[in-house]
Amino acid sequence: MFRLKMILLVLVSLPFWSNAQKSAPKNIPVNVTTTIEDKVDDKNLILFSYDRPLIVADFKGRPDASSHAVAATYSGIQLAMKGAVRDNKMQLDVVLTVYFDKSKSWAKKDGKSDRVLAHEQNHFDLTALKACELSKAIANANYKSETAMQQIRDLQKKYTKELNELQVQYDRETQHGTIEEEQAKWAARIKSELASVGCY
Repeated sequence: MFRLKMILLVLVSLPFWSNAQKSAPKNIPVNVTTTIEDKVDDKNLILFSYDRPLIVADFKGRPDASSHAVAATYSGIQLAMKGAVRDNKMQLDVVLTVYFDKSKSWAKKDGKSDRVLAHEQNHFDLTALKACELSKAIANANYKSETAMQQIRDLQKKYTKELNELQVQYDRETQHGTIEEEQAKWAARIKSELASVGCY
């Protein structure tokens, strides 16, 4: 019997923006752009892409001998933001990086199978799905110049909570990938929803 484990990491990087916002004029127009990163310099990270599914060899981390799990996926969403005020207008640029960390993801001998890999891929896909929803929510929100950064943080918290709940639900309903019928239903659902969001 397989028991799978998914680890989610969400990082926030807000370079130099907090000082800029403190001095920003109130009640000025705010324009926000969002981008999902398609390149990364860190060789340990795999960015989400339809063209690059996970393979067993991607799980390069040291297995947790004390864990009953046979595999662990370390994936997440990194958010970076920068902003500026020009001509009495505020511009915010938000970049989301949806990644799988090879150095921290691991698989024991029993976890190196197509069945386990398919389950783990769906964990990564769920991360990508929520990242797309977060990107759209950030782009479409109505902002006040004096609270824009906090509004983005609140959206991040909301979608992180939803993602964590969805990952738990997925593992619970599929019994960590061991109930084939439920696993197939989730795989079809995730594939359909990813295709409909249109971010990748």
